[in-house]
Amino acid sequence: MMDFDKLILWENEDYLVLNKPAGVASQSSNQTVPSVWKLLEQSKKQNFHLSNRLDQPVSGCLAFSKHQDEGFERQPIHKVYVAIVEKKKVIEPQQTLVNYVKREAAKSKSICSDDKKEGFKKAVLHYTVLKELDNYLVLKIILRTGRFHQIRSQLSHFGVPIKGDVKYGARRKNKDRGILLHAREIKLYPNTEQEKTITADYPEDTLWTEAATVI
Repeated sequence: MMDFDKLILWENEDYLVLNKPAGVASQSSNQTVPSVWKLLEQSKKQNFHLSNRLDQPVSGCLAFSKHQDEGFERQPIHKVYVAIVEKKKVIEPQQTLVNYVKREAAKSKSICSDDKKEGFKKAVLHYTVLKELDNYLVLKIILRTGRFHQIRSQLSHFGVPIKGDVKYGARRKNKDRGILLHAREIKLYPNTEQEKTITADYPEDTLWTEAATVI
C-alpha cells in the first residue's frame, strides 16, 4: 500500500494533488493491476476522478477531482514539466516544436512526423534549456496540446530522448524503470482569484538533485 500521507501535496474541497512515483500507473483498466487512482480511493475511502494523466514511468503532480460533474473535471489545468534528456545534438536554448503524432495502440506508442498525414494529430510543445550537464540537458517543457506520449515522442523525434526512455530511443533503462520526466508544477483554477500552484519534489536521483537547482 502506498503511503499517501507522504505523497499528498495539497487538498481542498475540489481537488487532491499528489506526487506520483515513477513506475506506477495513474489508472488501469485491469482491476488486478494496482494504480494510484485505485489505491487512493481505497486509502481515503471515497471516489475520485482523474483530472490529468501521467504515463506509468513518469513522476510528479497528479490531480484528482472530488466532483462527478463532467464540466468541472474539464476545468483548465496548467502544467510545467521538467525532463532530463540525452545530449545527442546541439539544440537552441528555447524553441517551440510543432509535429504530428499518431497513437499506435497495439504498441502503446506514438509515431511522430514533421508532416501532416492521415490519422495524425498536431502536437505542439515549448521547451527551454535550464541547465547543461556533462551528458544531459535539463529542459523545462510547456505543452500546448495534449497527445498520447506527446513529450516522449516529440523529444525523441527531435533527437534528444528522455533519459531511461528506451521505448523512444534512450540508450539504456534506469534502474527503477522510470524515465526522467517529471510533472514539476501544476496550476489549478488558472487565471482566477483562486489560482493555486502546487510543486512536486523531484525523485531521489543524482541527476534530479542537479536539476532541482534550476527549477
